[in-house]
Amino acid sequence: MLSADDRKDEIISLVREGKYLDAIDQLLTIVSLEDDKTYREWWNYRTRGEINLAAKAYEYDEKYFQDMLLSGYIKELPAFRTDPDGGLEAEVETEISDADFTIDCWIFKLDKLDNCSGMCSGSTRTITIDPGRTADEDMLNVTLLHEMIHAYEFMLPEIYRQYVAVRLFQKLEPLIPDLMDLINADIQSEVREHSVLFMLKALDLDLRLNRPPGTVYSYGGT
Repeated sequence: MLSADDRKDEIISLVREGKYLDAIDQLLTIVSLEDDKTYREWWNYRTRGEINLAAKAYEYDEKYFQDMLLSGYIKELPAFRTDPDGGLEAEVETEISDADFTIDCWIFKLDKLDNCSGMCSGSTRTITIDPGRTADEDMLNVTLLHEMIHAYEFMLPEIYRQYVAVRLFQKLEPLIPDLMDLINADIQSEVREHSVLFMLKALDLDLRLNRPPGTVYSYGGT
């Protein structure tokens, strides 16, 4: 197996030869190997609190996020996606099944954060929660759910994000009479950090947890 330095030298050589696709393939291999190494290090040295946090995330994955995995929508989607010219571009079910949706390979850390309760890094597949949230299990759960929405947004293929948002809107509209007002207020907010899809999923979780609207969105209102 080539070392990381050897792979980097090979990438430079491929670029000089104009073999850009081969260079990209080698670069992705390096990234994948580094990700695996980081995950293994976390797995070997994770704390008891981080083990429990990951276990809770795996439970929530099955319980609350199947819609964002598209598992409930495969039969409703067309068999094939077409390109702008009307030709067949991709088999939808295969495209969805090939997407990397698993939360099992994510890293869950308890670490001191400045000015926030939780953080989700899609590029490193890491969810970090401030240890101060562990003092209140309810606040810890809400914070984890908040960051998990970000994680699934990152994993969800861009072409399907709008579809999931529409389906969530259809589900929530009869249950939240002022849903459009909430969406409009969020869009017009001076400080807007979340997408409409995020907001809809957060409201969905509020209802399923029997919590006031905005609880998951705002880390429990704190």
